[in-house]
Order: sequence, then structure tokens, then C-alpha cells
Amino acid sequence: MLYKELPIFLQKLFGITTLLVVISLDGCNSGNQTDQSPTFTPKTPTINSTTTQPSTTPSSVAAVDHPLVVATDTIICNLVEKIAVDTVDFKCLSSSDSDRQNQPKPEDIQAVEQAKLILYSNENLARSLRNLIQTTVNSAPKVMVDDAVVHTQQSQLARINNTDVSIAENALNMVEVINKSLSEVQPSKASLYTANSQKVIDELNELNAGNDSEFATLSADQRQLVINNQLLAYLKPTPWPDINPKARLTKVPVIMYHDILPKKQVFFDVTQQEFEDHLRRLQSSGATPISVRELITHLRTGLPLPAKPVLLTFDDGYESAYQYVFPLLKKYNYPAAFAIYTSNIGKNTGREHVSWDQLREMALNPLVTIMAHSITHPNDLTVLPDDQLKTEILESKKILETQLSIPIHYFVYPAGHYDVRAKKLVQQGGYEAAMTMNDVKDRFAGESEDLLTINRIGQSRLPYAVTQAWGGAKVSSWVDAPRPRKLKHKNSY
Repeated sequence: MLYKELPIFLQKLFGITTLLVVISLDGCNSGNQTDQSPTFTPKTPTINSTTTQPSTTPSSVAAVDHPLVVATDTIICNLVEKIAVDTVDFKCLSSSDSDRQNQPKPEDIQAVEQAKLILYSNENLARSLRNLIQTTVNSAPKVMVDDAVVHTQQSQLARINNTDVSIAENALNMVEVINKSLSEVQPSKASLYTANSQKVIDELNELNAGNDSEFATLSADQRQLVINNQLLAYLKPTPWPDINPKARLTKVPVIMYHDILPKKQVFFDVTQQEFEDHLRRLQSSGATPISVRELITHLRTGLPLPAKPVLLTFDDGYESAYQYVFPLLKKYNYPAAFAIYTSNIGKNTGREHVSWDQLREMALNPLVTIMAHSITHPNDLTVLPDDQLKTEILESKKILETQLSIPIHYFVYPAGHYDVRAKKLVQQGGYEAAMTMNDVKDRFAGESEDLLTINRIGQSRLPYAVTQAWGGAKVSSWVDAPRPRKLKHKNSY
């Protein structure tokens, strides 16, 4: 029942503790790439009442400054408190699973008898309280709030993706039901309730922003296989920064570019025509450019990626990133990541570098992920003294975050060089992952040591990489595999 999963989503909003099944993907919920999560528009609710609705004219409630409102269920109670604030006398009725057969308390009976509005849950309510509410003779409207939620047989996994019914949609429908009910009892406060409801809706939409990316790599049919065959336990992430064993079987190339120029100056340059030819090759071969977020989710959970997944990265922050690459990414609707070292932003060092304003414009686009690449781009981080190494890794993150007003979650080692100290600082600095390179052998992302040393392949190897790219076995192959241990119930999100 969809309503029962709402605590998973509302836990962050209310800070409540409730019994629930948790699929934890900690460390994969944020990124400076903006997720294209929908902004939900609540359905127009219908209030089902077993009794006569009160008049909504001001004269019917003018004599009652603080009507008694009774609600059941922690979620409904919290929503009422956020919307009604101090305009009502409020009584929250609740019972734990172990008390579900107990008789109602005398004070609960009295509250239901005297209430001017009763908001209750039919699905998540002790039988004794449900009977009390339904049988008590009271002219107050009795509103079954969860009647507004979307009923579906799909599991929690399917609802997380925006192609299915969203948990957030139900929360928003409940907000609208409560808003409408309170406004009918207190018409003079209707504008306040509507304003408070909008605040809650805004908070819910913000909390939902990170959810859709988690399972975006699964197509609808693959999600349904997971649902039908109870394979949710396969999706438990590997402890950070380890790479999931299933992801180690895949071949996901992370392609490394530098400057894009009208004419090459050094061997790793790419001309504008060559770069668009690369994008056409990706398109014609059926490759799927992915975001850094999708890659990290895959490496942690083993979730299969789309056909022939490829991640495009661009180092050093040359102006061509804005002038040539960015327009083509928008043309082809391909995501990419840009590793920026901050000291040369807006400068001409023989090559023009992107300006802060250009970088800000790029960072606002959901196709773009910005990564830190140090401050001065040392040729070898491993020879730096500790204090300088710390500055290059930690301060570059702070500078980018301050200038761009976005979180920076990924670091790229200049020239691919790193040591134990560098990895430790990346971890301490709050990065989720880091990228390197290997001039000796082409290595796919799943072959990396861990998330702090993700391998990349030079752009000259793009044709080879595309022919080899493979995002992993479809979920259908998991059906006959040995089942992992079932998920356990936890007491917090």
C-alpha cells in the first residue's frame, strides 16, 4: 500500500522515527548535476465524510477561535501541525502495533466527541480508534485523509522513479486534503492554511529532487522484473568507497578530453569537427552518454546502465568547453563532466580559459557536472608537501562551491597522479569520488581500485571504447541467481 511508504519520504521533513523498510543509497543522493525531477501538482482532493459537512460561511465558525481538531497517524499529525500552527486546539491520536487491540483511552473518546474536525487514516490506524471515529455521533466532518493517496500494486522501487507513481504525489495530495478541511472549519484562516501548505509542498518537492536519479538506469520493464521477483535486496549498495562486484563485470568507459580547437596544437587536442564526429559516432553506434551521478550509482549498487554507456569528461576548463562543447552537448542532449582548476579561470595562458560567468551558466544546466581539478594543476600531486597538497585538494572545492553556489562532489587528480595522502584528503574533504588516468592500459570504470581512483581512457581510444562498452546484465538475469539476504526493517531513515 503506497500510503505505508510515505514515512520513508517524509522522515526528513518531520524528523520522526517510524518503522519502515529502508533501501539506503547514502552517498548517492546528491550531485551538482541538477536532476530533472518533476515538480508535483497535487490532484484536486475529494473529502469523504460520513456526516454532514459544516457550513463554510464565516458566521458558522466566528464564535470558535480555536476549534478542536483530532488527527490520527504521525504523518497526518505532523502535517496538521505544520499547516494549522497555533490556530486550532489539536489532539493527535496514535497507537503502536502492539496496542492495536486496546480500547480507546477516555481522553481519546472525549476528544473525538468534541472535535470540530477529524482527520484520520484508514490504513494505518488501530481498529479500536477507527471504530471510535466511525461510530461516534458527531456533526464534525470525518475526513479519511489517505483516501486521496494513489493506490497501486507497485513496490517502493517502482515509485522512486518518476515514470511511476511518486511517493511525493501522495504526500502532496494529503497536504491539499488537510488544507481544504481546515479551511472549511476556519474560513477566516484559509489564506494562512494555503500559505503554510505551499511551504510544505515546496519542502516536499525539494526533498524529492534527489530521488529520481537513483534508479534512472532501469527501464520500465527492468523495474517490473525487480518488483515481480522481489529482487530489491540486490540493490543494496557496497560500502563506500568499494565498487560493487556486479559493476566490476561491466565495461563503462570514462572518456577524457582536454581542449577543442579549430586546429590541433598538441597530440591530445581535438578539432571542432573531430569532436562533433565523435558525438555522431556515439549516436550512430547506439551508445548512451551518462552522467557522473549515474556512473557512481552504478558502481555502488551494480544497477545495470543503458546500452553502451559512456561518460564524457573534459579537463582544465578551457574556453572551448563553453564555446564549442557546451552547445553541442545541448544539441545532442548528452551529459558531460568538466574538471576545473581554479587559478586560470578567465585567463589567457597561451590558451583561453573559461570565465566564472561562463562556468556559472554551464553549471546551471542539468547536462553539466562540475568537478574540482586542484587550484594550480601541479604536474604531480605526490611530490607536494602535506600543506600544499591539502590546499590543492580541499581549497579548490571551496572556491568552486563559493563561486558557483553548487556542491562539488568529485575530484580529478591532475595528470592522474595520486598517492595515499591524496586519497585520504579527497575522502576527508567530502568528495564522493575521484578520477585518475592510466597511460599504460585502457581500464574501464569497473576495473578501478575504488571510487577514489576511477579510471579514464583518452579520447583517441573512443572507437575502441564504444565497441567494448557494456552496462551490465539486465535484471532478468538476476531472477535465477541465488537470492541475497532479505532487507531488514530499520527504525530510522
